[in-house]
Amino acid sequence: MLINKSNISALYTNEAHIHDHFAHSLEFFLEQRNIKLRMSADINKEHTYCIDFVDVIGFFGTSCSFWGGPVGRVIDFGHLTGDEQKIIPNLERKWENTPKPHWSTDDYVNYIEVILTFSSGDELAIACKQIEISGIGRIK
Repeated sequence: MLINKSNISALYTNEAHIHDHFAHSLEFFLEQRNIKLRMSADINKEHTYCIDFVDVIGFFGTSCSFWGGPVGRVIDFGHLTGDEQKIIPNLERKWENTPKPHWSTDDYVNYIEVILTFSSGDELAIACKQIEISGIGRIK
């Protein structure tokens, strides 16, 4: 399943529903600007699948276990808009007064910003051009 700016509402369908699934690892591929999040429907890592964030322009997260609870269990996966966004507006401010031969604020138009919230209270926010979810269909 592919999710981008034009079909962001797909994030809220059964095909992308990852509530109570577990994140097991995160890899950032610097040269490709991609993040791969390995997931499973259960803590035992059976029925694994991947969520790939493509053309990543920024990300941040916490790993403090604010609330305790199982590490990596997803309780929410949502799209950030307007004042909720942090990454894209920060990049726009950063580049506002900086010479930028390869980038302009118009380039942000097709990017989305999403956030995963974990049962521990930790969060992972990612701004990217597209999300690819592969393998989740076989566990539904």
